[in-house]
Amino acid sequence: MQNPFAVGDTVVTTWGWTVTAFQIVKTTAKTVTIQQIRVNNGKPVRDAFITDKQERHSIKLDHSGKIAVNWHYQYLYKYIFYKYIF
Repeated sequence: MQNPFAVGDTVVTTWGWTVTAFQIVKTTAKTVTIQQIRVNNGKPVRDAFITDKQERHSIKLDHSGKIAVNWHYQYLYKYIFYKYIF
């Protein structure tokens, strides 16, 4: 699948009542690098990196190096990544 995102796009993640917004700062054929621009639960996250390996996506938070969340491909695109304009 072709990467549907471009540098400058804004995407949001949703988990329960928490909504976090990111701006894409770099893209490749299979990856996007994103930087947080807004969060509503008060927890700082800094940068995150999303990669595609065998239809799984992982989110790793750079500042801790310990948090990695794997998402199924369909789950990511249905619930997690939406192009969003503020």
